[in-house]
Amino acid sequence: MCKAIWQYLLHMNTRGILYFFLFSSCFAFHSFGQKASWQRNRENVSFGLGAANFLGDLGGGDEIGRDGLADYDFLANRPTLQLNYTFRFSGRISSSVNLSYGRLKGNDEFTNEDYRNGRNLHFRSAFFESSLLLKLDFFGPSLKKNKQGFVSKGFRPINFYGIAGLGIMFFNPQARYNGNWVDLQELGTEGQGLPGMPEPYDKHTLVIPYGFGIGKDIGQFWSVNAEFMFRLTFTDYIDDVSTDYYGKNDLIQNKLNSGFSLEEATMVAELSDPNIYATNYSELGIRADTDLKGEQRGDPSDNDAYLTMMITISRKINFLTNRRRAF
Repeated sequence: MCKAIWQYLLHMNTRGILYFFLFSSCFAFHSFGQKASWQRNRENVSFGLGAANFLGDLGGGDEIGRDGLADYDFLANRPTLQLNYTFRFSGRISSSVNLSYGRLKGNDEFTNEDYRNGRNLHFRSAFFESSLLLKLDFFGPSLKKNKQGFVSKGFRPINFYGIAGLGIMFFNPQARYNGNWVDLQELGTEGQGLPGMPEPYDKHTLVIPYGFGIGKDIGQFWSVNAEFMFRLTFTDYIDDVSTDYYGKNDLIQNKLNSGFSLEEATMVAELSDPNIYATNYSELGIRADTDLKGEQRGDPSDNDAYLTMMITISRKINFLTNRRRAF
């Protein structure tokens, strides 16, 4: 059944995915609330502040072709905010709705690898992510009797937990041109939308978040957590780079034919290929001319990913109505 649902999600259009996801989120938490209303004191909300790091075609480490964390680039870290609602429905298992907003950045200036540095591409993108997460505590809560005889949750010195889920992410890559930031998706820098070429890529994608966290209770109602989360995505265009160069001259001509002005067509061509290849690049098998038509621009075999590193502050909610029973 899970396989059938997954295949259905992959074949839904974008709007359908969004509606399905939002409906599922509401339904899931309504059901949990009905089944475990006596555990209202186990709900909590949290706010997080941290950094996001892009793992894709642009920027990265000083070697070409590295995947995942091996291509981590400290200079690409950008701020991220997080809001989370969690419902604990057993001693060790909880589920949450997580909302994240932040920025991603990649820049070939950040790497000393010759090919990518000479390619000279860059991007930034704001992103919004909504996800459903399942959290498993490696250690269950400690229980003890208070003076009135009620069982209450004791404080754990340290809590370790794993997290995994499913979400949807919205992004919008931009690049700087003549001092202004320009939206890239609508320009078709790899020829998208032109005759014989694919349609423009979608600006939102499913994501699979997973990771781990470490938490510490502070008093009865507060806790502080450090979380590291990795996101797999189903797109290679968060940075607007995936396949081959369409060619500056062909881009200009085809954009003129489709109604672009000469200034606009030239901008698209420059954003598609701002290379700064030096003459010694010929030793690497890279053409040193001004039009790299057909040469590799990105790697379509490896989808983009990103990670977040967050510090969160959590507080239990609805504790006043349960104070006499639980604490």
